[in-house]
Amino acid sequence: PTLFKRLMELAQTHRLGSHFRHLGLIPYEDVVALIGAAGYLLNPSHFEGWSTTVEEAKSLGTPMLLSDIPLHREQAPESLFFAPDSAEALAQ
Repeated sequence: PTLFKRLMELAQTHRLGSHFRHLGLIPYEDVVALIGAAGYLLNPSHFEGWSTTVEEAKSLGTPMLLSDIPLHREQAPESLFFAPDSAEALAQ
């Protein structure tokens, strides 16, 4: 709860608050629709066991921007990757 609050405060500070929308808990069918309609799926994980979100995006043809961790490289080698601890790498 505090992380989300801090992120939203930071977004407001940089006048980016209107670009974020917290959806809360939504039905799975709506999750699939959102992933399918997304321009990109962003997954900035430091660790994944096996990402169902990546699998869902792959099945829907949604392009992905993933943290450069071994599992993401294995799971979605055609994706774009960024260093997980680098905001600069993500921005590029």
